Amino acid sequence: MHMKSGRALVLCALGLSVVLAAGCNKNTNNLTVAGPSPTGPATISITPRTVEVRLTTNPTTGRCEATQQFTVVPEGNLPQFDVFRWTVSGADTTISASGFARAGRVGSYAVGADIAGLHASATFNVVPGDCVGEQGPVAGPGAFTLSRVSCEVASLGRLAKISWTPSSGADKYRVMMHEWSTGVPRSLGETVGHSYEQVADLKAATYFQVVAIGANGMETQSSPADLLVCEEVREEPPIVPPPPPPPPPPSCPANPDFEITGGGRTDPIMMVKGQLLNLNVVNWPTNACNPFWFTNDPSVVQIAGADTVRNIGGANYYAGVNAAARAIYNGSTTICVQGDIANNYHPGCHPVRVVDNLMTPAFTIDGVPNVTKVFRRLRFMDVPGIHQTYTPKK
Repeated sequence: MHMKSGRALVLCALGLSVVLAAGCNKNTNNLTVAGPSPTGPATISITPRTVEVRLTTNPTTGRCEATQQFTVVPEGNLPQFDVFRWTVSGADTTISASGFARAGRVGSYAVGADIAGLHASATFNVVPGDCVGEQGPVAGPGAFTLSRVSCEVASLGRLAKISWTPSSGADKYRVMMHEWSTGVPRSLGETVGHSYEQVADLKAATYFQVVAIGANGMETQSSPADLLVCEEVREEPPIVPPPPPPPPPPSCPANPDFEITGGGRTDPIMMVKGQLLNLNVVNWPTNACNPFWFTNDPSVVQIAGADTVRNIGGANYYAGVNAAARAIYNGSTTICVQGDIANNYHPGCHPVRVVDNLMTPAFTIDGVPNVTKVFRRLRFMDVPGIHQTYTPKK
């Protein structure tokens, strides 16, 4: 017959039995049995041999644990007054003298019973349940991989598409999305499938997250945990084309010429002192550059006016197709017209003689002029701001 476990524990506490004392650890317990001396071979076994138990909350203690009662089944005659010694492997596990085992976390544990040199073993499998074990969380669904499918332009923005590999033990998946790398993820909902599509912002960088959820409520994050699906669209400044090149300069005649307006021309041109003579350039192209006018001796003949004024080499000159020459004093000089192009130095010039009247000889300076004649000439050269002479470049 068997001795009650309380007596065995008392003996253990008093240290009356070496065998009993060895059975006072957390993961072991001993039970003394009494009976006749063995008369034949004896064996023992444990029932159940293999068992699977889910973690659950103990209503009495509030602890998350899995419990199981194990029993020794003897075969043959056991020694008299010998002791069962129970053991269980792993941390956060205990077993009582009566074979009541408890585990506080998921795992597979070996349960053993020994007596008089006889040994029996069983397997205690603890699986996830509806609570979290004392020493760590219950295992969640298996690992899975999240992938980008596409990001396409849609009518309301961009359509982002993702997919993922199945997660073992997952009942469903939660999909989350956020804009920019620093944005706060927001839930889009849950699905039992393995793909998802969502309209995303037209320009913002858009990230997705997927979490696998098991039947026990435990969760597993995808790999990668945060996936960029739609990249940021940067607004580039509009490309302003360069301004068109300026039009080429007009093609001015290389050898301009002029005539007396309405009367042709004779060489030399004869003028009476004080006379104003209108001139115009011959065959000058329409809308082309302006020719300019000058005389070699403004004391004899000056350019008195023209269509416009042109600045050449820092000095102002009368310019245009039409001009007027005024006879100042008796003598000889030339009137010239030149094209308004920097490298065009081929003026058209014609001689001019100024006389008192067309019936007297032309005034000329013979030898060194006297001072009176020189000053009489110089007083006619003062045309403010307008140059009457020009030295063409050779």
